[in-house]
Amino acid sequence: MLAIVYFHIQESTFYIDDYVLSGTNPMNIFFEAYCRWFAFSGFLIVALTFFLIGWNGLSARKLKTLLAVCFIGILTLIWVNEELGQIFLEWDIYAYLIVSLLLIAFLNSFPKVLFASGAISCLALALPRSFYSFPQWSGKWFYNPLFGDYLQEGGGSWPLIPWTGLPILFFALGQWLKKSAASLPYQEQFFRKEKLIWLVLALLAIPTIGGYYATPVGPGFSEFVFNRPPIILFGNLFWLILAIRVSLYRPCNEAIGKLKAFQILSRWHLSRNFFLFYLVHIFWVGVYTNFPQWFRDHPQMYWLVFLLTFPLTELSCEALTRGAQFLKERLGKTKTAAEG
Repeated sequence: MLAIVYFHIQESTFYIDDYVLSGTNPMNIFFEAYCRWFAFSGFLIVALTFFLIGWNGLSARKLKTLLAVCFIGILTLIWVNEELGQIFLEWDIYAYLIVSLLLIAFLNSFPKVLFASGAISCLALALPRSFYSFPQWSGKWFYNPLFGDYLQEGGGSWPLIPWTGLPILFFALGQWLKKSAASLPYQEQFFRKEKLIWLVLALLAIPTIGGYYATPVGPGFSEFVFNRPPIILFGNLFWLILAIRVSLYRPCNEAIGKLKAFQILSRWHLSRNFFLFYLVHIFWVGVYTNFPQWFRDHPQMYWLVFLLTFPLTELSCEALTRGAQFLKERLGKTKTAAEG
């Protein structure tokens, strides 16, 4: 999440591909380097989020809540774009998530189709990006969501083909690991042959680390990120898959759960209500768009504002959830009194 917040502030405040404050002070140098190494965090978060949804199950109530947050997210992005003086409506992460959630909700009714779709999704993501290069037809409102026009402002972020394969693949993986009896032995031990396989895969994945390091943070972001070779994508996703495997190992899971830092982090909205946390951080990013010159004049403050975004977002989420709970209780009392 650190890298995503850093990129979003850079993009919305300056909206040029170069890092405006690059090298201005040691802290900016450190955070820029860190966030460049984790510039693929958006893919990781989508994959992990849908894995957890698959693991925990997608109820009708959860689906409605997630869809509501996504619709509010679209409205928030409209406001941010207006602040930037850019296009009013664009195809972006929240529209992509709405389609992905609805598609998964449909597939979830047919388990065999879901798991087959997961396998097909893996294949679709593994194909070279040139495979999806088609001549653009006139209807941009259909073409851009499907394939993405990376040269058109607002037209190339999170296209559905092949990128709906990412949530489908990891949702199906979460469902399979939760429900399949075949996964039970892996919760109790690491097998010797398995360790060898993980070691070989890790050695193959190491050269792909840093494959997103040169990610631009302006108009060129989507064209660069969504056109990286599949080997770069899967090489970086490998570490998430390895982390999932380790988390399945019961002794390791129990040991991590006892860590004080993990217990504290698990109580934060960043962990408990990630969709809400992500939405609220976009609001704060929109606020920062009013101060590009101030950041240029005070580059030493950029990293501080960047870090302050996290407690600001956390406190905002806490206020929103408490306010929602208060309204729910008041409405419940009013309804009870009316019925009495």
